[in-house]
Amino acid sequence: MNYLKIIFSIAIIGSVSTAQSALLSLPEETKAISSELPALSTLIGSPENISKTIAKNRSFYQVLSTIALSATTTEGIQAFRETLEKLGRISPISLLNECGALFCTMSRTINPTIRNEYEECVSEKLSTYTTATYTSFGSSGLLQDFIIIAKALEKNPKMSLTVHLIDIQYATYALCLKKITGSYVVNETDLDIAPILPGLVKEKASFSHQNNTKAKKQFCNEFLAAEVKVQQFNRALRQYFPEAPLTILVHGAKENYCNDIKESSREHADILTAIDIFDDPDAKQYNTTEQFTDLCKITKKSKQASVCIYVGSRNTGNKLIKI
Repeated sequence: MNYLKIIFSIAIIGSVSTAQSALLSLPEETKAISSELPALSTLIGSPENISKTIAKNRSFYQVLSTIALSATTTEGIQAFRETLEKLGRISPISLLNECGALFCTMSRTINPTIRNEYEECVSEKLSTYTTATYTSFGSSGLLQDFIIIAKALEKNPKMSLTVHLIDIQYATYALCLKKITGSYVVNETDLDIAPILPGLVKEKASFSHQNNTKAKKQFCNEFLAAEVKVQQFNRALRQYFPEAPLTILVHGAKENYCNDIKESSREHADILTAIDIFDDPDAKQYNTTEQFTDLCKITKKSKQASVCIYVGSRNTGNKLIKI
């Protein structure tokens, strides 16, 4: 198989040596590029297949994350996207991941049963709706949400679904999306951030007390890291479930989500979910658990029939909680 074109595309962003060594570091089984959409069951159809997908995706994402660090120009960002499109044919969900850190007691390595139980509970409930709003708090790598939504749509492939993804990791991408399109709704096309980049970088430099060069690099990296995952999530769901009317929105914080619900007269969640957040070491810094608890109250008050499903902390035995 000829990888020269792929390597030269990556070389536009980083050095040739970095691109080559990054590609060579991928396990052989992750390099098989196919023009056909793989059966969903081979990716997420069983706990074993999910574990294999996570292992492959981790290798793949590490490579792209390294290369993306140099994508700080309009040309570099475009080249990165083109490279992503080529390499993305390895798997339609190759960039999606979930917490596998040692501190995460809900990781599939440490506690595989709780995630399976959580997925089955949420997807089964979601599949019963004709029209639904699904809100994920602390979405992060998006694999968990993809599995839940895909399993629900397999049972109900024509469900009209609005998906809200909330995570601080999406803050920069959500900001750009709102400024460019006037909405947090994810389009199927990538964003052209060139016109707004100088102003946003200047704001970031002032806020974070960085020089413009460092601020630009950080801003572009944060933007790309979120965009590539959210877009792959968006496109994969549409590829596998073309009959399902889907609307996907991203938010960087609970406040952005709540304000958008109010300003756009959107429905509050029928199902509000969270996993990993109660054992997240950054939870205190970002008041994550308090935000989610508050969001549960707001959601139940606005829509009494709504359901909040989450997994508690290790102190409560990581129990599945449904209210």
